[in-house]
Amino acid sequence: MKKRSFYLCLVLVLLLGLVGCSGGPAASGDYGIDGDKITTSTGTRDLTEAEKKHGVLYKGEPYTLRIDLNTLMPSEDTSNPSANKAAKLIADEFTAMFPNVSVEWDRTKGDDWSYWMTTQLAAEAAPDICFMQGSQYADRGWFVPLNTYLDEINPFVENAATWKEMFPNYVWENYLCTDAANNIVAVPLTLYPSTANTQDKHAAKLFALERQGTSTTGGVVVGDMTAIHSYMLQSKRFIDMTANNINHPNDFLVRAYAQLVCTMLIK
Repeated sequence: MKKRSFYLCLVLVLLLGLVGCSGGPAASGDYGIDGDKITTSTGTRDLTEAEKKHGVLYKGEPYTLRIDLNTLMPSEDTSNPSANKAAKLIADEFTAMFPNVSVEWDRTKGDDWSYWMTTQLAAEAAPDICFMQGSQYADRGWFVPLNTYLDEINPFVENAATWKEMFPNYVWENYLCTDAANNIVAVPLTLYPSTANTQDKHAAKLFALERQGTSTTGGVVVGDMTAIHSYMLQSKRFIDMTANNINHPNDFLVRAYAQLVCTMLIK
């Protein structure tokens, strides 16, 4: 069978690793484990604390994860203050926990990503993890269904629920994460949890400042964009307003902001 890729964000490097995990704390008799040490084809070493707690990945043998994160790939020039560092920091922490696993960043793809991926799959050399907008290409059967893995308990968080339950329900209710058969083939890189309570608190302070102003001393004018969002959500789903690749906020919300600002200027 030709190798298929996970299409998701880097956080699920952990999930991918669990595919080769022993499924529990490392114990003598598992693979080449003897006490707190493991012997593999590369020699004998001490088990890490993570391996003792969660088990050994891929029987402790060397394994390379190839990852394509598109524009979120770690910057090669780390001296740049605006360099992308998050993915590498996560990868470094994970490989420290499981030292037989290394990460290779897939940077060379050419201009035609679809063609490149087709050739990589044909050669059984596709990246294990890739990032893209929406569940594009899911109809080609390129991606591994994640349903079974997401129903497992997340062992890396104390008293955690399943991986799936750690995400808001709206994540699994849109086509960005599923294929035509409703198999989950992706996990979002960015979540948008409700911040209404925080926004309400800040809004109250701003409105208080607005009331303090006078015609002579001046003051603060407050535009309540949160109220506009709340009104729109009475008839629209959250996903429709954030990332359905049709009504993207970059396209339509700028008009709402402009309308609000113009209204304040008129008043």
